[in-house]
Amino acid sequence: MMTKTVLIPTDFSVRSLNLAIEALNKNQNEHLKIILLHGLSRSISISELLFDHPTRRLTAMTTKDFKNARKFIQNTYSTQLVNMTVDSFSGVNQRAFNNYLEGNAIDEIYAQESVTFHAYHQDSFDLYPFIKRCKITTTWVQPGEMSFGKASHNHQLSAVFFSK
Repeated sequence: MMTKTVLIPTDFSVRSLNLAIEALNKNQNEHLKIILLHGLSRSISISELLFDHPTRRLTAMTTKDFKNARKFIQNTYSTQLVNMTVDSFSGVNQRAFNNYLEGNAIDEIYAQESVTFHAYHQDSFDLYPFIKRCKITTTWVQPGEMSFGKASHNHQLSAVFFSK
């Protein structure tokens, strides 16, 4: 089996993990590395720049339901899923985003069609404008097409377990 790297934008809602399930279901003959990416502006505070690390902020944003749903997906798809990591992008322009994609060898992006951005954190920003302008193959998924979960669930674990 070939290994493919897939990027999925996340707002740390369980709903966003449905895109990971879509990617896994549509690529059953491939091993997948999934990067769950969140737009996170860098702090302008000197003390935060010196002592804070993006990983610490990402960990603080992760809800218990998100962690449990991610673990459920990792266990369910353990033979196909190489790894599923959470990362942040803090670039300010398309070139920086394209460099992130190239540096992480992204083969495909899975994104939800017609999503309304809701900032999870005061430093969060919308990745969709960058995704729409990049040259990487993007699979746009309608909320009603997702295999599992209702798109209306935000941070509920049931969004992964119960189908439409």
